[in-house]
Amino acid sequence: MNHKVYFDGSVQSIWFRVSDGNASVGVIAPGSYSFSTDGAEQVIVLTGELEVKLPGKEWRTVQAPGAYVVPPQSQFEVRAGGDVSYLCRFDPPNRTLER
Repeated sequence: MNHKVYFDGSVQSIWFRVSDGNASVGVIAPGSYSFSTDGAEQVIVLTGELEVKLPGKEWRTVQAPGAYVVPPQSQFEVRAGGDVSYLCRFDPPNRTLER
């Protein structure tokens, strides 16, 4: 396991291995955040809700237990009005993430 802290502690996650790749579980404090990714990511909102802006898309709200997929090699933005928890699955080789 590996604990990662972003944005002065406002976003924190614990990374771990799963049978088919890597994942993280974390929390997001209220605020606006910009992220970048190398590989595709499937983000499942476990509690709360996020506004999400994916590349080339409009802002949309994702409420628990909703999910969204971030394309590889991209930047995306999220806004949280309250505390949010999430599970993120990272795209291992030869696997397609479902939306």
